[in-house]
Amino acid sequence: YRTRKSFRGRAKNNYFCLLEYENINCLLHCQRSFEIVFAEKGSILAEIKNKAFTVSEGNCIWILPYETHRITTPKDSKVSIFIFSTDYISDFYDAVKRKTLKNPISEFSDNSLDILKNNTDNRFMLKSVLYELCEKVFSGGVSEAEDRSKTDNSVKIMLYLQQHYKEQITLKSLAKELGYSYSYTSAIFKECFHSGFVDIINEFRLDEAVRLLKEKKHSVTEISELCGFATIRNFNITFKKKFNRSPREYLRTTER
Repeated sequence: YRTRKSFRGRAKNNYFCLLEYENINCLLHCQRSFEIVFAEKGSILAEIKNKAFTVSEGNCIWILPYETHRITTPKDSKVSIFIFSTDYISDFYDAVKRKTLKNPISEFSDNSLDILKNNTDNRFMLKSVLYELCEKVFSGGVSEAEDRSKTDNSVKIMLYLQQHYKEQITLKSLAKELGYSYSYTSAIFKECFHSGFVDIINEFRLDEAVRLLKEKKHSVTEISELCGFATIRNFNITFKKKFNRSPREYLRTTER
């Protein structure tokens, strides 16, 4: 549940935003920005490029641009996420571009997080906190990305899926769109995501379906179409397999 959303900055350049959550379970995805996830209460389970990390209370974890990742937390957790563009602190981006952080976890002070939350009009104070966090995580060391071509391909695939999951796409059409052979795309997909193509697509569709069900603005049939399911039957089967109840049953429980 997101409890606060704060945006500052200009369009795609030199921007940042702050998100606060009570409990979080985000899908596997990637983005063009930096992301720092703070464990204010409880802990965080993070997966970055198929590597698992546990972030304890009082620590934060960095996610670099274009790193595929997912974040989950146990119940009764509180998480803040600070997202900012690569040009906001461009010299740090230059230092970690095409690299991997050996240890993306570091401590943070309550004062640092308070500044990020409450001093959004003072860019110099914000950047001073970010550079302090940069120094901590950078001191843990960086290493070259293991396989740049594989990383680039996984990013292309993930960004495409994030943008087109509502369409009737298949692994074959994805391969054609990227200009790769079907067998090569299939091999890259399995190696990078350790999950089936349909499973990944359905994760995105079901996440959107849950959001729309909670809004209560559309019928179940409309939601099925809006999320990209070929038929209402397929939507019902996929939803029930994931949540052990039908979309209509899920909708009824949210109305209580």
